[in-house]
Amino acid sequence: MIPKIRKYIHNDRAETNYVSTVVYILVVVVTLAVIMDVLAVVMTKQKLDTAADQVARQIQLAGKVDDDTEDLLNFLSTDLGKATALTYHVDTTYITKEGCPTAIQLGTPFYLTITADVQLGGFWEITGLPMTLKSTAAGVSERYWK
Repeated sequence: MIPKIRKYIHNDRAETNYVSTVVYILVVVVTLAVIMDVLAVVMTKQKLDTAADQVARQIQLAGKVDDDTEDLLNFLSTDLGKATALTYHVDTTYITKEGCPTAIQLGTPFYLTITADVQLGGFWEITGLPMTLKSTAAGVSERYWK
């Protein structure tokens, strides 16, 4: 029985057998799954870049970093899909005005960095490769604080 199976598997005829067909289909399915997962991470990065631009514009108009900034980022993060552990940091020179310790004076530049963790891979119950995505945006405050 075993020699017949061995002969069937190692058949050198030009036609394909069932084993090679199953292997080819398996390779194609796994390749498509990897491509789809990589595209999902790329789309998440693009959405993170858009979110960074939108939050930077909100900071420009408000002239400060406050709860509205946090609320906007939380709202935008619902569309990020695979992204987890979303954090942001604004690098600028703050002034304290009108009870706001994070006011940014007119014409002062700021740099916003948003980071998020994603998993590349992770098919079925297997844990994927952890990655950190980082998006940056820059702006200049458009509010004058008296």
